[in-house]
Amino acid sequence: MSKRFEDLDDAGRRDTGEAPESVARKIWLLLELLRHKRVRLDDYQRLHEVDKRSFQRDLQQLRAIGKSSGFRIAAKIKDGAIGLESLDTSLRRLDEDRPPFLALIAEIARTLGEPFHDELGAMADRAPEGETFLHLQAPRLVEGSRVAQVYEKLKSAWASRDGRAQVRFRYRSARAAEATDREVEPYRVVVRSGRYYLVGYDLGKKKWRFFALDAIVGLPTRSGTAARRRTIPEGYANPDVLGFMQGDETPVAVTVEFTPVVAAAAASRVWHRGQEVTHLPDGRVRIAVRVVDVDEVVRWTFGFGAQAKVVAPEAAVAAARRTADAIAAVYASAG
Repeated sequence: MSKRFEDLDDAGRRDTGEAPESVARKIWLLLELLRHKRVRLDDYQRLHEVDKRSFQRDLQQLRAIGKSSGFRIAAKIKDGAIGLESLDTSLRRLDEDRPPFLALIAEIARTLGEPFHDELGAMADRAPEGETFLHLQAPRLVEGSRVAQVYEKLKSAWASRDGRAQVRFRYRSARAAEATDREVEPYRVVVRSGRYYLVGYDLGKKKWRFFALDAIVGLPTRSGTAARRRTIPEGYANPDVLGFMQGDETPVAVTVEFTPVVAAAAASRVWHRGQEVTHLPDGRVRIAVRVVDVDEVVRWTFGFGAQAKVVAPEAAVAAARRTADAIAAVYASAG
């Protein structure tokens, strides 16, 4: 077929790539039947602005699909509505599993607040009655706070209709005395230990970087459009709690020892996909991980208080000792 006619449908209209209205109507009908077990004719007509004959024609085609797909629609309209008469076992199981799933989604949205609630959309507001067994407790991002505003600016650039936008902002890193200008392609935001980080490609340094949203000075502004979509390197896309910080240095194996009081809690979770857990005879546990940033493991260890300590290598032990001394000095001078 000539390229000139490849994008035309049977009626000679140019194909826009969008679903025909009749297909959209049938998808809506099927979803409403699965969700509510019935659909009212007046709702259908009001939403789609078509007559009763279109309703009956769509139902006839759905009935034919249902014969091979495990559902049966009533043969006649009754009291201005059509009903779903039966579902096969697999579809019923899917329907039965939906309430607890929606309840868990709502619990996550409630606990984490914005921007999670907004990202989860309507699912977060349509939870069935009842409680979930699993509940979460986590710090929320304060709505309207500077970090929340930075997040919205970054998301707006990421979702821009004219392509993936580049952004410009001033950034104050932990080791820098002053903020510096950065131009970045934003790819995702990661929440780790209650802190929000942008994963982005730094155009000036020509490297991938994490940027803490609270260290961005002012608000990001759009500065252009990315020429191409990049693939996030594995190190910046991994789900590990430890090993989050990336760099050019060679990873170091750091070992942390836990007392019997917290050993079960520490050993029951995956902190790093490559972690090595050793159970000692007296109930202690040792966990070894390979990371670029030793201080990251030191800070994590102190989260367990006196029930955990860094035991190897010596450089990591020294780093932990310096941190302990600094904390002791702070409390020694506390009024």
